[in-house]
Amino acid sequence: MQRSRSDIDDRYQWNLTTIYETPADFDSEYERADTLVDAISDELDTPPEDSATLVALLERFERLTAARTRLVCYAECSRTIDLTDETAVERRDRVRSLEADLDALATDIRRYLRTHANRLAELRTETDDLTPFDRFVENAMDGPTGEQALHSLLETFGDVLDGHDRTLMAICDEDFEPPIVEGSDGDPVAVRWHGRVQLLKDPDRDFRRRVYETFHDALDERANAIATAWTEKLRTRTRVADARGFDSIREMGLSKPSYPKTGIHLSAPPAVHDTLLETVSENLEPFYRLQRRRRTQLGVDELRPWDRHVSLTTRTEPTVPYEDAREYVLAAVEPLGVEYRTRLEALLDERRVDVYPAADSRDVTYCLSASGVGPFVSLSYDGSVRALFHFAHELGHAMETDLRADVRRPLYETTPRPVEEVPSLVHELLLADHLLDSGDDALTAHVLNRRLDAIGGNLFGAAQSARFTHEAARIVERGDSLTRSRLDGINRELHSEFRPVEKPAEYTPSSWLARAHVREPYHNYQYVLGAAGAVSVYEALVDGRLSVEDYRAFLEFGGTKASMEQFAHLGVDVTAAAPYERAAAWVDRDVDSIET
Repeated sequence: MQRSRSDIDDRYQWNLTTIYETPADFDSEYERADTLVDAISDELDTPPEDSATLVALLERFERLTAARTRLVCYAECSRTIDLTDETAVERRDRVRSLEADLDALATDIRRYLRTHANRLAELRTETDDLTPFDRFVENAMDGPTGEQALHSLLETFGDVLDGHDRTLMAICDEDFEPPIVEGSDGDPVAVRWHGRVQLLKDPDRDFRRRVYETFHDALDERANAIATAWTEKLRTRTRVADARGFDSIREMGLSKPSYPKTGIHLSAPPAVHDTLLETVSENLEPFYRLQRRRRTQLGVDELRPWDRHVSLTTRTEPTVPYEDAREYVLAAVEPLGVEYRTRLEALLDERRVDVYPAADSRDVTYCLSASGVGPFVSLSYDGSVRALFHFAHELGHAMETDLRADVRRPLYETTPRPVEEVPSLVHELLLADHLLDSGDDALTAHVLNRRLDAIGGNLFGAAQSARFTHEAARIVERGDSLTRSRLDGINRELHSEFRPVEKPAEYTPSSWLARAHVREPYHNYQYVLGAAGAVSVYEALVDGRLSVEDYRAFLEFGGTKASMEQFAHLGVDVTAAAPYERAAAWVDRDVDSIET
């Protein structure tokens, strides 16, 4: 039974007063932001008179985007820590409504800058006042031609377009009652959505099977609702993509706003998406070897879905107390420099991490950031090696956010989606490197196992999910029906391709129901790029081809460079097969490295 949040020491909980001293301060900033949206919108009916007028408009929009990050961070964190707080639900819903207005405003401003491109060019030659906004202006000029149609759509329907996400979150998260199974010791165990993977690592195979089947029984009761909501989400995205002038959901998905949203879009070319899917599909043998090794390790004739997360070592997994985890991560990042480690330690001392799961909190791991305030990490730490690496992962995001804020104004305090997983996975590889030198054989074995999950899961698992989404999206775009049975069929074929060693179970075709449907349809590719990019960056850091200074410069780029430029700065060509093949080779090597 999980303890109540009130039983957890404040040291291990967020200090949200860092964002707003009181909820009333949140309300005040919300009202100011809401008023500013209307004021800026009114100014867009008139061409810019002079540079001072345009600079003032862009500065106010910048203040608005900074306020947005704080409002979103506070609302989401408040909701995470207390699922029973109706005020937090209302606060989050208000922010989502405001975000829809802000998205429409950002679209308006991008269109405004394009509409008055000639006048803008004149002003830029007359004065340097607009220089700080050059990158923002240039990015706006690259926008799709159909954005005016999108504005009308957003203005009319606003957050209704995200209604499917709220439905999916309610079905799959907020209203999901964890089913109960009998544990190995006979005690009842709750199978939580975000905690089931750790249960599926248990050495008791019958217990794992019960966890798997009970969880999927519960999902099956919601299957038609999930399938309907996700299918309608794809249909909505098809119409929005067409309205914005994109050729497909994929093209729009690869061009989605960078995070946090500041009005900048830094996309990945569709050709990169094709390359990564094709290359991973052509290099599946290491993934097959991993499956065969797991079957051999378990000593079973047939590998089943509930065996997928079992460690490749029989050594007892050590429990890592949070305080030890903290010191491990701090020591692991020392190759990135004294200043980097000191900065990370300061973040940890400021109560930026909500450490432990609680019965009345949302069981989720993420990192949010707020302009002028910094990052906040939700952890749900349980002492497992997996949780230790999740800790390092989210701190990778946090450090990129923190370092970037030092040198970038709010408009550029954003990360291109294609590169955003690289810093977090570099953290994981550095942590593995540090722990492998610990001399603890049991820990070493489980660290190697986790590294296989980090690289193999993000390379092969994310590519399988990306293929699923891509095939489903193309069906919808053709105007064909996308039923649950058809989704099951797509998933069944991909299982045969990616996991031929694993004998399907009753629920294998519908295992797609457990994916993160609330996220944008095209998001899995980021994790494939993250795995391939992180392996290449780690190797370059180790052998000196990439200096710590150049890596830090990458972390500080934010929205000032396109995503492909950022990869090029790191010396990684994601348009070629080599980075994905290199990551696959890591999986191949680590399969043989784990001692049973």
